[in-house]
Amino acid sequence: ATVGFHPEDAADFEPDGAENIFELAKHERVMAIGECGLDYYRLNAKGVARPSGGLGLNAKESAGGPKPEEIKKTQKDVFLKQAYIAKELNKPLIVHCRPSQGTEDAYQDILDLFDKGIGDEIPVIMHFFAGSLKMAKKMVDLGFYFTFGGVVTFSRDYDEIIQFILIDRILAETDSPYVAPASRRGKRNEPFFILEIIQKLSEIKGVSTDKLLEALFNNSKRVFKTDFNCQ
Repeated sequence: ATVGFHPEDAADFEPDGAENIFELAKHERVMAIGECGLDYYRLNAKGVARPSGGLGLNAKESAGGPKPEEIKKTQKDVFLKQAYIAKELNKPLIVHCRPSQGTEDAYQDILDLFDKGIGDEIPVIMHFFAGSLKMAKKMVDLGFYFTFGGVVTFSRDYDEIIQFILIDRILAETDSPYVAPASRRGKRNEPFFILEIIQKLSEIKGVSTDKLLEALFNNSKRVFKTDFNCQ
């Protein structure tokens, strides 16, 4: 399991939230902290919140609710608390990062936060990375890992990034129940659809599926510090 507080719920983070996460995360079967991070997707270029069901990004903003910059600050504060827990417990940090449309603002803010040194000693995993090649290069230089989901099976937007990132820095995921792979488009995504994603990743990387599977398994063992013995 992993333990974390999603950025869309950051406004609901209780005063004892960090303590609760810390206590849960101490369990030996908790493999990582997250997903946690920054999500600005429903903030437009002018910083005005769009209608949404979560995080205070809704009509409250015009009625005296939290302003976009306040929302960002709250997300950053909640993220940092979890990042420091990951560092203290020496567990990987799974980062959710979704910028506002047409920008890479959330990715840049993540990089700025990591300038504080929180990622120096633990694996950092960029969940469902959807940034630019330029941003990927910056994160590669920091030693980050990257996960890719079903979108790679039907969009060619990420091929260059996947080709650039070394095979020992890639992990795969489904992000189920969302973003089903090409053969299941429009249906609920499921964990066992992962093979289709891995097959597409191997095609993009120009390696056999078996070679990529071996690399993904070794990467996972290294990141999560386990041999995955489920007995």
